[in-house]
Amino acid sequence: MDDWLRGLGRLLGLAVCRDDVLFPVPFPLALFKLLLGQTLRIEDLEAFRPTIVASVKCIGQMNELDDMGLTFSVDDDTGDDIELMEDGANVAVTRFNRNTYLRLFVEYYLGRHLPLLQLVRGFHDACPAHLACIFSPGELQQLVRGKPDIDVQDMIENMRVASPRPDAATLDYFVTVLGELTPEQCSKFLIFTTGNAVPPVHGFATMHPPLSVSGSHASLVDSLLVSHTCFNSVELPRYTSLEVCREKVLFSISNVNAADLGRW
Repeated sequence: MDDWLRGLGRLLGLAVCRDDVLFPVPFPLALFKLLLGQTLRIEDLEAFRPTIVASVKCIGQMNELDDMGLTFSVDDDTGDDIELMEDGANVAVTRFNRNTYLRLFVEYYLGRHLPLLQLVRGFHDACPAHLACIFSPGELQQLVRGKPDIDVQDMIENMRVASPRPDAATLDYFVTVLGELTPEQCSKFLIFTTGNAVPPVHGFATMHPPLSVSGSHASLVDSLLVSHTCFNSVELPRYTSLEVCREKVLFSISNVNAADLGRW
């Protein structure tokens, strides 16, 4: 597990330091606070352990605790009893020492209990602390995941036309359809074409290989699109009308899922 976490941390570090690496996984913001060495709060713990946070909030709101049998100890994932203070297993939690118990409880789960030390070390193997510290947690998250919103105009302007070129009318139809896509459809088109749901954080101009469109090698007419995600490219058959082009594009992208991790 330690080696796996350290390797994952290195991938996250590479995504920060290199424009051609993207890691579009919805890690919580709390993870990026940890990577930056920032102190976590109870709200951050909720991203990792929502049921534990619910229990903490419940204890904080209860009027009577004396009969619950709580002590200054917790059970870890292996079933071992961990004392939160010296002789904690024999110290009962009451309404008078409740705040101390909650503080120690949260510190335990935010500190020693989160097995992320190797991930942090792996991250700094690839992205030294003096480089990472210039970013906020939110900025770090965006560098790793990519831009959440797709700028369709930026996508169109940076899309290269490759050989064999599609005929002019088909290319016009295709660009028109791209401009009509909803944000969800744009994301699906990007998955269909590249395997990723989000573009590079610095825009489509930094995508590698560049997004490209070409005509069909098989001289097809009014057929579905053909994509090559390894090359970020899509082949267009010849379309006889805008309506047919719209229908085929929407059908082609309608059942896609993210296929791999970022390669920008």
